[in-house]
Amino acid sequence: MDSEQIQRAALALPEAARTELAHCLLQNGRPLAEERQAPELAGALSREDGRRDGEARPVSGAGAMADLRKIRQAALALPEAARNELCRNLLVSLEPQEGLVSEEEAEASWLPEIRRRVAEIDRGEAQMIPHAEVMRKAREILKRGES
Repeated sequence: MDSEQIQRAALALPEAARTELAHCLLQNGRPLAEERQAPELAGALSREDGRRDGEARPVSGAGAMADLRKIRQAALALPEAARNELCRNLLVSLEPQEGLVSEEEAEASWLPEIRRRVAEIDRGEAQMIPHAEVMRKAREILKRGES
């Protein structure tokens, strides 16, 4: 399968399977363990409801699980940029479509905030913290959380 076919196949999966695939891509290829998979995944793979316009009908039961495994394997073999695009498209497909903004709109909405923060730095009003100190504090917090 080429990248475009993988995109189409992945986006045609039921919502729970798209969620599992996005999770797998975000976790560097580690799928949810079969026994830890969301209970709704097995049910969603055997139902035909919950589809968005244009979605293919899911295959029932074991056939759908095999499809998910095949699509996951193909997705993980994609180059990094294509995997990232697929993951982004999966996440967008899982969000309610009302109120979504484009990347350009999101960037434009941040522009005034970025300008405000840069002006604070230029005026000497913002306290700058060196990267090494931020990382040291983050490691300390993580260490405390693990104990």
